[in-house]
Amino acid sequence: SRSGDRYSDEDLSRLHVADLTTSVSQYDLEKAFSKYGEIKETWIAKNPPCFAFVVFRNKDDATQALNEMDGK
Repeated sequence: SRSGDRYSDEDLSRLHVADLTTSVSQYDLEKAFSKYGEIKETWIAKNPPCFAFVVFRNKDDATQALNEMDGK
């Protein structure tokens, strides 16, 4: 990315996943999101509020996942 860009490519490929139950595992997230592209990293907060971040290698894959998984 150019030095003047506000967001890095990693910022643009990182999805915030909210309202998870405490039973959701890293495997569950990777299974649900891997169909959109290669996942670079997943991180889950287990202490309420339960949320996670899924980081894709490609920002276009993250965009597609966001568009298709939003609200699910």
